[in-house]
Amino acid sequence: MNEVFEIVDRYFQEYKQVWIDLCNIESKSSDKAGVDKVGRYIKKLSQAKGFGIQEKTFNKAGNYIAVTMNTESSLPGIAFMAHMDTVHESGKFGDPPVKEKNGRLYGPGVADCKGGIAAALLVMNVLQKTGYKKRPIKLVLSGDEEVSNSLSGQAGINFIRNQVRGYAGVFNCETGMPGKITLGRKGILRLEVEIKGKAAHSGVNYFRGVSAIKEAAHKIIELEKKSQENATTYNCGIINGGKAGNIVPDQCSFSLEIRYVNQEGLKTAENHVNKVVNHSYISGSCASLNEVSSRLPMEKTEGNVELFKVLEDICCRYGLEEMSEYYSGGGSDAAYTVDEGVPTVCSVGPVGEGNHTLDETAVIDSLASRAKMLTAAVLSPYFE
Repeated sequence: MNEVFEIVDRYFQEYKQVWIDLCNIESKSSDKAGVDKVGRYIKKLSQAKGFGIQEKTFNKAGNYIAVTMNTESSLPGIAFMAHMDTVHESGKFGDPPVKEKNGRLYGPGVADCKGGIAAALLVMNVLQKTGYKKRPIKLVLSGDEEVSNSLSGQAGINFIRNQVRGYAGVFNCETGMPGKITLGRKGILRLEVEIKGKAAHSGVNYFRGVSAIKEAAHKIIELEKKSQENATTYNCGIINGGKAGNIVPDQCSFSLEIRYVNQEGLKTAENHVNKVVNHSYISGSCASLNEVSSRLPMEKTEGNVELFKVLEDICCRYGLEEMSEYYSGGGSDAAYTVDEGVPTVCSVGPVGEGNHTLDETAVIDSLASRAKMLTAAVLSPYFE
């Protein structure tokens, strides 16, 4: 394995620059042009390396891509995953967006999760140089993961499912954490609650009015009361309502994000939400509920645990990093690969932190260490 690791080190600087280049292309989920620019960069690089490309185009979302090698092999394949979009508005990180300081990169997507794209491409390049031909290898890239695939819809989710169906394993290269690998994640359901009341002058006819904002306040308190640590949580994150300070508000809306562990938890949450939304705490008010987006949970399976043990053993054997299992409240596209019955581990990209903030950062050297771990996993007896 030392010879393989030497190849990783040999190509490290090239893919560090790929990492920087990807992050200097700003690509918020809603910026299709930006996400597609990232995709064009990846396609050009991949084709120059001799890899194949499959692409699914969308009107609103950035196009999804699969980078492929060893397509002639008939054995079940091994897939890497990542996403090309970020949550950041263009220009927020300055010009250029990416900065390097004290062994770290700072910028949009350096951790979440363009570092993962660079790591996966590095692994594929290393496998190619070793002459690896045994199984198909694939990198599956989505363009709207940060908004729960809501811009691509079911077609985007189906692209992911179809690309990994029947595969032997999936490594989702989301943000890495020191000494942790994710084996399960919560599902996400995002809703919008609309409330109607009755407008009235707050000085002259206050008691004739029905405050939609007051009704929303009651509902929010009742909804969030049921939040439990390590179980289902309810977060009302955005509130809009009212027209003027001297008018009893006849309209209010708020967002509701539910994070849940499994389908049983989702059913309980839906019953709770329907009960609260359908009950009027202020007489004369009414409410309606609309689904914005949803994502399945990445349920922890025996296959996930077995694949984790492969990485745990590799890291111990080669002195890379001591690993432990982790369960995350955040969602990812790994939900769909697990639902397809494919053993999956998540958060195996370069180590970073500050996701979704202007302090997003990643450890540069972890690009090499995570690439070594993933390359060794593909070459391990588990996939013989």
